[in-house]
Amino acid sequence: MGTANLTLDAALREWSGRYQEHIAVTDGQTAWSYRQLYKKALTLADMFRKRGIVRGCRVIMQMTNTVWFPAVFFALSRIGAVPILCLPAHKEIVIGGICRNAEPAAMIFTRRYLKYSYEENARQLAEQYGCTDRLFFEDELEALISEKDDAASEREQAATELPSADDLAFLSLSGGTTGIPKLIPRTHRDYLYNAYVTALRADLSEKSVMLNILPAAHNFALGTPGIIGTLMCGGTVVMQKYPDMTEFFSNVERYGATITSLVPALVNMCIRYRNLFADDDVSSLRYVMVGGAMFRPEEAAAAERLMGCTVIQVFGMSEGMTFMTDRDAPEAVRWHDQGTPSAPEDTYRIVDADGNDVPDGTAGEIIVRGPYTITGYYENPEANRRSFNSEGYYLTGDRALRTPAGNIRILGRVREQINRAGEKIMPAALEEWICRSDDVLECAVIGVPDAELGQKICVWAVTEKPLTLQELHAFLKSEQVSDFYLPDMLRLTDALPLTPVGKVDKNELLRMLGREEQS
Repeated sequence: MGTANLTLDAALREWSGRYQEHIAVTDGQTAWSYRQLYKKALTLADMFRKRGIVRGCRVIMQMTNTVWFPAVFFALSRIGAVPILCLPAHKEIVIGGICRNAEPAAMIFTRRYLKYSYEENARQLAEQYGCTDRLFFEDELEALISEKDDAASEREQAATELPSADDLAFLSLSGGTTGIPKLIPRTHRDYLYNAYVTALRADLSEKSVMLNILPAAHNFALGTPGIIGTLMCGGTVVMQKYPDMTEFFSNVERYGATITSLVPALVNMCIRYRNLFADDDVSSLRYVMVGGAMFRPEEAAAAERLMGCTVIQVFGMSEGMTFMTDRDAPEAVRWHDQGTPSAPEDTYRIVDADGNDVPDGTAGEIIVRGPYTITGYYENPEANRRSFNSEGYYLTGDRALRTPAGNIRILGRVREQINRAGEKIMPAALEEWICRSDDVLECAVIGVPDAELGQKICVWAVTEKPLTLQELHAFLKSEQVSDFYLPDMLRLTDALPLTPVGKVDKNELLRMLGREEQS
């Protein structure tokens, strides 16, 4: 699984030679062996070059979970072009802002996803940026390439300057909930190492079958260890296009999935589904990797019980560093903590507001540095000043503590802390208490500006049956929760809104409250 000095394209070439006819990727409609995937990447690269996509070109890439995603990704890597990985949830405002920042030379879109059409906006953007002849849609790629050009493609590439392992491989998007996402530069070397160390921790091998339900452009799905980590080990990637639980559990049984990566919102959907329907055979499933948002111990325990597998908790970021719990960690760690760094070279600190290290067991901001963690955002000096300190540590903005056993425990976002009449409330702690109620399926706590208190505590909840604020207070008091944690407001909803990367969108909850008060 060595990755030293390889580009993503060179790595795929090596894997193709090693694993050949073993199935690399399938989406239920199409299945490609390693050899076939590499050939598709070759012919796509040739076609892209003939359309004027060359080394250094930035390419908007907004595609869905099909076999074509890895084929296009590796094809652009072969050219030395730089894909900008956009999620299907990103719409006109975000894509337009990214185009203004990056000025792409080409665009590759899906036409439609979950009843939303991207085509009109794609054509408008392509015209605006002068690349109408370099606009491609996912459903036309097969017709645009011919496998008979493989040899010519190999010869043409050999005659051109190859990208190096330290070149920019792609740009991913930050997971913020406001404004236009920042562009995160990843090199071939650092991203292959990211996939390598996380694949080792997740015990991936040629027998591994990774069921990929998260959008492939998501860092967790792409290379932590995701698609790239699975291919690196000779396993099979199953691409599921839509987040449908019936299809998900059917795919576990159909393909013998051994591992999957989920955000907590999807884990909760799995738990609800398995409570109602337990007919699918999920005995092949060994591990469920969970990350991307706060994950409660009760959810971890229910996932292991109902899915018959081990939870691997993950705390990672598109900017780089990934923490994981060990596969054989005791329940107390698997259900409560987010583990230790993936690579031996990773370093982190937990610091107070003045940047001083805090003792174990004391909460502070976690800051990180390492071989696959970026040292700056793409052409964004202002964001770099805010997000990196003088020692090169990335300031995550996440509040955490280190346990006596050496694991980290994430407590929420530093800036989410609510100041109610001088008392400091961590939303994640209150959310965990509230979700102990049998009547509450999911909840989110936000701070609401208030002239007298500074901030009020508002709870948005998804419940089994109607719940009043007084009933919620009574439950929290029975749990011995301090009075200053008692919420001032309760709103019930059928579902919590999510950001494109699957986190609860607390800014949208605040906007929902504002719209409610205006009506």
